[in-house]
This record gives sequence, C-alpha cells and structure tokens, in this order.
Amino acid sequence: MEMETMMREAGLNKYEAACYNALLVGGVLTANDISKRAKVPMGKIYETLTSLKTMGFIEVQNTRPMKYHPIKPKVAFRSFYEKRERERDKELELLKETISRIESASSGHKDQLHEEKLFWTTTMGNEDIMKSYRSSLAEAEREILIIVSERMREEERESYRAVIPFFMDLFREAVSRDVKVRIVDSHTGIKALIEKMISEVEEEREKEKLSRFIEVRDLGSSHDFTLVDDVTTILDLGDPIVKGQIIATIKISDSAFNHRLRERFEDIWSSRSS
Repeated sequence: MEMETMMREAGLNKYEAACYNALLVGGVLTANDISKRAKVPMGKIYETLTSLKTMGFIEVQNTRPMKYHPIKPKVAFRSFYEKRERERDKELELLKETISRIESASSGHKDQLHEEKLFWTTTMGNEDIMKSYRSSLAEAEREILIIVSERMREEERESYRAVIPFFMDLFREAVSRDVKVRIVDSHTGIKALIEKMISEVEEEREKEKLSRFIEVRDLGSSHDFTLVDDVTTILDLGDPIVKGQIIATIKISDSAFNHRLRERFEDIWSSRSS
C-alpha cells in the first residue's frame, strides 16, 4: 500500500496506482488477473489499463485474452515527469499570452481606474504590511515618491537594517522597469544604507542605473507617505511608543488627495539639496 500511496502522490489515481503496482509484483497478467490482484472492478479495469498505456506505464500484447506488462518505474515515471513538465510549460506560456492580451484589453480602463472616488484599505501585521508594499510598488510605471519623517528617527537603526534590504529589492525591480525612486529622508540613516547597498551591486551597468534612478535627499520633514504614480498613497502608522516601528499602513486611492501629496513632496524636494 505504501507503493500505491507514493504513486498516487506522483499523479496516478487510485485505480491506476493499484493496477500498475499489481503488474510490478505479478509481471505479465491478463485484465482479469489484474482486476483480482488490484481489487479494481472489471467495469473499470479496461478504462484504467488504457489510461496506463497512454501515459506510458504499461505495454499491451494483442492476444486473446490480452496480456499486460509493466514498464520499469524508473523509465515510466521519468517519461511521465517529462510529459507533465512539457504540459506545464505549455500551460504557462498560454497563460502568459492570455495575461498579455488581458493587459492590452484593459489599458483603456486605466484612466477610469485612476479617477475612482476615494477608496482605502488598512493593513496590520508586519507580514501583511510587506505584502501590501510589494504589490503597490510592483504597480509603479513611472515614479515612486517616499517621505520619511523626523518621527522615524531611532539611534540604533535596527528597524532599517531589517527592512531596507526588502525595500531595496523592490526598488531594484522597479528600476529594471525604468521607474524612478525619489526619497526624502529626515536624517534617519536611510540615505547611507541605500548608497551602501548600491555600492555593493556587482554588475556595473545595474549599479550605474540604480545610482541614476534612485535619489535620496536628507531634508527635514514631519510627513510620512509613499506615493506611487500619483495613483496610490501609502501612509504608515507608527508605534506611539517605539520609534521607527510601523504597526499599520493605510492605502489610499484618490486623485485629489494624491495630487496634494505630490505638490507637498515637490515643495520639500526642491527646498534645498542635501
């Protein structure tokens, strides 16, 4: 039974696993013999044996009665795996093409989506907050604007050491799509950490592009927000006791609100260079 269980885990159904295992134990058998040994009803035996032959697990001798012979598991399952792999690749390619068509067909709805009335969601818990940031930044097509306020300062920089590598991966992915990242940092240490990570990138062309597309300025600000393409705003809710600790985020889609934040960001950004 253990062998049959493993076969079912590999993709055979209950009857297929039982019949194939019976043949591995018994060698050359008739359908009647297989039915008895595998405890598969005669009403299902020929359908099951045909399926096993089609998948490449058995061979058939066209005599009366017909006889069946198992192909070695090493050969049969390798072939089975390769076939499933080809089918998976084909399905993924078809899915990719379909998604591309959906994206093209939905491009006309983009303006309408961006002009929707106020919509917001709240996320709590570190894992869900990270997922929210990942999905939001992945939607960026032009620019990501971030302001980190003076309230986020904490001497040990422990929170940044934990999360900056995560955000740097998101920034690198965004830059690969030619999305610019501008960050206003209120002397909390982000600028130095990001510059250090960029300097450690091994591929020179990527390093040069990251240096051009990611800019951080140390400027004082009391604001905290992330703006993605003037479409989505993410507001961090900081822990009132522990500096640098985020306990929740609010994600907002509202064109008028986002426009005001864009103007405020540009005012701060151009106020003075670091």
